[in-house]
Amino acid sequence: MNSQKANSSVIATLFILLIIGGFIYLFWESTLEIESTESTTEEFIEETLLPINDNTEEIIETVNFEGFSFSLLPGWDLVEMRADNIALINVLHDTYETYLTVTLDQQDELYEPFGDPLINTDVGSIYNEGCGGPMACYGIFLENDAHLIVFDSESNEPVPEDLDGIWSPSINVTQEDILEFLKTLH
Repeated sequence: MNSQKANSSVIATLFILLIIGGFIYLFWESTLEIESTESTTEEFIEETLLPINDNTEEIIETVNFEGFSFSLLPGWDLVEMRADNIALINVLHDTYETYLTVTLDQQDELYEPFGDPLINTDVGSIYNEGCGGPMACYGIFLENDAHLIVFDSESNEPVPEDLDGIWSPSINVTQEDILEFLKTLH
């Protein structure tokens, strides 16, 4: 009978240790996941303090691509960087989750700008580029480096049932907003 009690208490102790070990493992994994997410997000988001007239400070969020930075417009929030060159930006919408995707790709040395620059900044020039499908496409030229920046939208807005053509989700972003975003290139 004593050996049965000893075996039962050994099994109970092992069971308790197994449960405690499971909790420790889950806690450790969640801590690593949070640290991993924070470190990658911090690499692409930097907050800059800019003074405002009423002696307060406004925090401006910046999206950092490889060698490029843009300041987000008011009401825009960087959700994530899907890669070094794709930003998912939350834009306010009354009904749906709506995102602006911004993709920046380096072009080869044969890539030439089309027409005159739309915007000249301290670091480069921005040209209008034609594109079908996305909201807007622009060429960015810094010295001899050429890049294409593409703006598109994502949303959980349902596709209309009576759709008879091309459809894009509703988004509270205008071409003027995109140009204002591009002007913040630094």
